[in-house]
Amino acid sequence: MKNDKIRLKEYRKNYYLKNKEKIIKKCRQYTLSHPDIRRKANRNFYIRHKDKILQYRKEHKEQVKFNTKKYKKSLKGKLSNKKYNHSIYRKEVIKRYNTSPRGIIVNRLKVLRRNERKRKLDVKIDIDDINKTLELYKHKCFNCNAKTRLEIDHYYPISKGYGIMYSGFNIGILCRKCNAEKNNKLPEEFYSKDKIEEFKRIKEKFLFWKKEQS
Repeated sequence: MKNDKIRLKEYRKNYYLKNKEKIIKKCRQYTLSHPDIRRKANRNFYIRHKDKILQYRKEHKEQVKFNTKKYKKSLKGKLSNKKYNHSIYRKEVIKRYNTSPRGIIVNRLKVLRRNERKRKLDVKIDIDDINKTLELYKHKCFNCNAKTRLEIDHYYPISKGYGIMYSGFNIGILCRKCNAEKNNKLPEEFYSKDKIEEFKRIKEKFLFWKKEQS
């Protein structure tokens, strides 16, 4: 019996040495595909050998500190650190959302609502209203037809007490440059007569769409 056990040990040892890479690869694949089982096994191992583990940590404090620092600096250690992993993931998700079409619209809407509340104006506008407005303006600056860096503008300026839904529709779409140029000017001071007439047509279309929605 003893000889059989020794032979079996030797056979297993030799087999492991010959197929070391394959065995490690399989173990890693199993660990990745069964994380709960692996965690449970690690926990059970710690409970069974708790006294030995704590004793080793007391006797080899410096070595344990060195190994811990080394692990934390490694890529695997950084990814396993919940705080680090969460902050990187969260930043990436926020960045992706803010650059998405919906994220851009939501952020514009937040700024608009904040400005309206500061002036104690009644805000009655949602994402669907902004989407429809962008569609009516053909996703272009109303003044110069630019398609980038678009902003929500008050057609009649907010600084003079006109809310975003003044007379049913007071939304303009301008690029950042034109919005800065317009500033607090009235439409008559900034737009041509043709643009003012065009705005009236856009307003009619918006109000008709709004009636259909209600």
